[in-house]
Amino acid sequence: MRPRRARCTSEETLDGEGSGVADEGVGLDVMIGSLHQLEGSFVFMSLRSTVKEHDNAFASLWKEYSKADARWLVSDPTVVSLEILTVFFDTFSN
Repeated sequence: MRPRRARCTSEETLDGEGSGVADEGVGLDVMIGSLHQLEGSFVFMSLRSTVKEHDNAFASLWKEYSKADARWLVSDPTVVSLEILTVFFDTFSN
């Protein structure tokens, strides 16, 4: 049985074995950033018209999501206002 290696931060490397294990915070930042792009696309499409009227990759994702909750397809004002707050405050709080 091989001994377990200690985890490295993003600034350290393992000697002779390539780079160290990425910091877990980096993965979280990537996930949050991706979520902001997705939410931001919804807000953008909703302020111009509805998701139903758009034909792009993000609209396809929202159309699939709207099969479970139709408010996302027709740009329900409550959902749009909450998404605006989420995108705005989460973007500027980091």
